[in-house]
Amino acid sequence: MTYLPLTQLDTDAESLAYAQALSVAIWGLCKHPTSETTNIYRVAQHPTTGQCALVMDDQAFFVQPDANPAPLLSLVSPVLTQQQIDVLENDIIAARGNSVAVSSLLPQTVRDNALTIEQATQGGWITEQATQGGWI
Repeated sequence: MTYLPLTQLDTDAESLAYAQALSVAIWGLCKHPTSETTNIYRVAQHPTTGQCALVMDDQAFFVQPDANPAPLLSLVSPVLTQQQIDVLENDIIAARGNSVAVSSLLPQTVRDNALTIEQATQGGWITEQATQGGWI
């Protein structure tokens, strides 16, 4: 399991909304058309900073043959160069119809922020309350 902290936005509410939108956009690549699930990853909020993170496992998911990269690209494009956007779009298109680790569909600059459980614990992300709630 990995915690993927997202860049702090102006407010905690914006950070939470952005994290939730990313989870929905990633799930949009993988979900079966009849699935009623709306997102793929749980969103955790740091108890003192308010920063949000996607709590991800790196299992493989089937990328739908008609997966549309546009929603995910629109969310991550402000922090990417055009070349990085093009590579990400091509990676998503190439993954259509295959099972891939979802993290491989995220830009390297996003993956570079990933924290292991140990790092997340040391950084204050994982609290006793979180573990009692069954979050990890």
